[in-house]
Amino acid sequence: MSKAPIPAPDAGMDREAASGPGAATATVPRSQRSIGVLGIVSLVLVLTTLQFALLAYLQQHRTAARLEPEFSLGTFRYEEVTGASDPIRAAQFELHIDLLPEVDREARLRLTARRFKVQQGIEELLRRARGREFEDPALAELKRMLKEQINASLGLRSIGEIIITDLKLTRGAAMAVTTPHETEPPYEGEELDSSPTKVAQPSDSDRTSSL
Repeated sequence: MSKAPIPAPDAGMDREAASGPGAATATVPRSQRSIGVLGIVSLVLVLTTLQFALLAYLQQHRTAARLEPEFSLGTFRYEEVTGASDPIRAAQFELHIDLLPEVDREARLRLTARRFKVQQGIEELLRRARGREFEDPALAELKRMLKEQINASLGLRSIGEIIITDLKLTRGAAMAVTTPHETEPPYEGEELDSSPTKVAQPSDSDRTSSL
């Protein structure tokens, strides 16, 4: 018994199989796949760069905040009102404070909340001050008093240093010292003669009559 011949694959079926879903992947050009990979890598690099840039900005901002602990309180003026004979009659200056790092945040919050109380305390202190406290080039005693006053107003030991800038001093004229007789006016109608006293000499007629 003879076997029937096996039919050869149809050429049309081969073309359908080649054009099926699996054939699409196999026919994507290699250049397009490379471009897609490069795009993903570039996007990752951009996002990473932006992240590092943001972290660097935040770090720089925090560092700058830590490097500026000084706080300005404004302009203040001192005037001599006690009638004392101090040579300094008035003073005007800008007042700043250097905050302790460990209480910087809390001190700033209290300075904002108690601004007028702090200002009032400083003005009261200046009314009790004396002009001689401005004669010291370092203003050591004045700064010590200001430091204690501000700490008391804040209810917190927060001041590291008192800084005074733009100091302008007004000096009074020295008072002349007079003796009692210099202040007594002359008698009315009396003229004071400051010329030396002259001794009267006898005239020629006096000499003749005496002979």
